[in-house]
Amino acid sequence: RACEREIHMVSTLLDLSRLRAGGTLRFQAGSSVDEAVREAIASETEAAEQAGVQLEVSFEGDAPPSMMDLTMVERAVANVVRNAVGVSKPGQRVRVQRSLRPSTDGRPGAFAVVTVQDEGPGVPDAIRRTVFDPFVTSAVASSPKDVGVGLGLALAREVARAHGGDLE
Repeated sequence: RACEREIHMVSTLLDLSRLRAGGTLRFQAGSSVDEAVREAIASETEAAEQAGVQLEVSFEGDAPPSMMDLTMVERAVANVVRNAVGVSKPGQRVRVQRSLRPSTDGRPGAFAVVTVQDEGPGVPDAIRRTVFDPFVTSAVASSPKDVGVGLGLALAREVARAHGGDLE
């Protein structure tokens, strides 16, 4: 497990560095954001069960096929879900919802919005403005979450921005 964690950390660091250096993603036409969300949930289900945290997922409407790097979007969503599970106590829930929002920038179609909501204590005020910066990490009061390396949310934001969105 320790080796797998190290490999995951190095892979995340390399992906983050590649995106920040302007590296390209592997965009594929006809990709499904719902598939990315389902895969992210599947990858985090075991950890949630071990923590006694219930994962709930819902999809509003039918998301049209889109152009995205399915693997990276799945990793980004999984990183956010992993953080939400990590700050949740046994018996709490993490809700993941995909909704659609009309485009406001003149592009045709709609934007997919993925919301991850947990019942944890919230982001500490001290790191609210920097929580998506690499290597920013902090203990979360009254939470079972271990202090991480601070790469998951940074990668998730870079992936969202590379797809024309953002993470907040």
